[in-house]
Amino acid sequence: MNSDDGLVDLVRGVFEDKPFLKQRLLRGNMTYAEAAEVISQNIKRDKSDILDVLRKMSDEIEEVLRREIFFDKDTGVVLTPNVMEVTLKVADKERAYEICSFVPEKEFLLLTYGHKEISFVTWSKYKSEIMEILGGVEIVDIKERLSSVSVKLTSGSTELLGIFYIASRALKWADIPIVEIYSTLTDMTFIVEEKYSIRTLEVLKGLVGAH
Repeated sequence: MNSDDGLVDLVRGVFEDKPFLKQRLLRGNMTYAEAAEVISQNIKRDKSDILDVLRKMSDEIEEVLRREIFFDKDTGVVLTPNVMEVTLKVADKERAYEICSFVPEKEFLLLTYGHKEISFVTWSKYKSEIMEILGGVEIVDIKERLSSVSVKLTSGSTELLGIFYIASRALKWADIPIVEIYSTLTDMTFIVEEKYSIRTLEVLKGLVGAH
């Protein structure tokens, strides 16, 4: 066994003792350099050597994540074109609620409530009615020509390690910017610009097929 092999075993041991460390790394909440700093404090080895080992182990680390992700055999990926996102000041939340009541439940895709703003995503075909309801209200932002791409989730998959990370990373690698991402117990949905909709559909179908 060479020195690298010995250090790899030590690093694996730290991951076993500190599972939260692996989780943060896999979720993208910690860089390899930050992980190397933490590990060096546990095994008293040079941080740069540990960083080199982590980089060499990157494929192994990614494989751990891939094994954690699974989808139901009936999983499908659904594309909904022609949606829009509207952002209002939170003081005007009652108007947003009124729109929630007006738009059919299955066609109102998302409502996000922040400290200062409230946003919703729905089908663009309701734009004229929405603008009428919002008459006199300051619209902070409006994004049109968007698409919604949803993946059906296996029961309990929202709790699986890194499921959102691996999906959003796949889109990032395909140079697809994400406008919004949200989930329920049964689906994970990405809102993207319309020009990226087909590519997003292809990437997520590929992801489902690979798992």
